[in-house]
Amino acid sequence: MFAVRTFPRRLLPSASIAILALGACSDSSSPNAGPVGLSFAARGDVSTTSSGATPTSSGIIVANGNDTLRLTSVHLVIDELELLRTATGVCTDDSSSDDSSPDDSGHHTASSSDCFEVKTGPYLIDLPVNGNVASSITMTVPGGSYSKLEMKLRPADSGDDRGFIAAHPEMSNISVLAEGTYNGRPFTWRGSVRADLEMHFAQALVVDGTGNVTVNIDVGGWFRTGTGAIIDPATAGIGQVGFLTVAQNIGASFGAFEDDDHDGHDDHGGRSNDD
Repeated sequence: MFAVRTFPRRLLPSASIAILALGACSDSSSPNAGPVGLSFAARGDVSTTSSGATPTSSGIIVANGNDTLRLTSVHLVIDELELLRTATGVCTDDSSSDDSSPDDSGHHTASSSDCFEVKTGPYLIDLPVNGNVASSITMTVPGGSYSKLEMKLRPADSGDDRGFIAAHPEMSNISVLAEGTYNGRPFTWRGSVRADLEMHFAQALVVDGTGNVTVNIDVGGWFRTGTGAIIDPATAGIGQVGFLTVAQNIGASFGAFEDDDHDGHDDHGGRSNDD
């Protein structure tokens, strides 16, 4: 699910990428609790992405006709990670008393006992663009079966996340920073994209020890129109006509799957991105 909208702000400290978190909504000391890694890849599970892009040692290459776009660097700001137990709804956002069930997307929220929530962040993700998988976050998760991962893509808050912004000034007021070339011309694309990300596992994630979840992002589809034409990033900046299309593409590009061997493939052979 993707929506471009604003969110109530939870007061959270900034944090480093690698953490060992205590469960705020579930007891991480329960039997069979274990560390679960969260890794990121730019469609690392296939040699050629579904959007027609190809990961190479020098970046993701997208070609259409006479146009070629190469992404050489991608950074993301994510926050409010939640794992949802099977046979439940949507994790409750307890950051604001204004939130109620059902939420504004029509989903009924799950009780706090159904979710494991990491209440630290934001996190800066340096997304590999060469087909590799990068391990970024570690959580101690209560044993059990989980059906999906939820997170938010959003800019860091200038008031509450001052430490994060001081450490990463290039990400001030933005959640996505992409660099590369378009038809040989260098570009830097900055976007203040806000998205609710819900990533269903093709097969339930069973936590009974150590494990890993890979978030796969089809960056090759970001700068594409509905007909497959490549969007010139110079025409898609904040306030420009192409920005909304790129923002919507970004929000729709996330998928997640169990990947205990960190090879970029779904361990159960399911789809790596949500429909």
